Amino acid sequence: MFMVMACAAVSDLHWEVKVNALEFWEKVIERQMSDQGMIDGVFPSVTFSKENRKITQLTEKEIKLRLNKVLGELARIRCLQVSAETVGGNLLVVCYQHFEEKCFLHP
Repeated sequence: MFMVMACAAVSDLHWEVKVNALEFWEKVIERQMSDQGMIDGVFPSVTFSKENRKITQLTEKEIKLRLNKVLGELARIRCLQVSAETVGGNLLVVCYQHFEEKCFLHP
């Protein structure tokens, strides 16, 4: 699934597909962060560790370890590659231009 979504985000000819693929990757990132204990965009001071099956205090060191796990997993599933290629390719500018054309040329 990840390989297909990576190809869709980077190589598909239709901007709508690319936008939806990027939204998929956004959800993947959110899920990875949530799996490491992030709640509403922040790490709480304590969380339940699924790996150790106990409550864990989230020190700065522990948070860095968890972020490294997330980055490692995102690299493994090609999410970081997709991010680099789509940002470097000005994908958002292309999508916006297509959106404008669609809205203004075909009312």
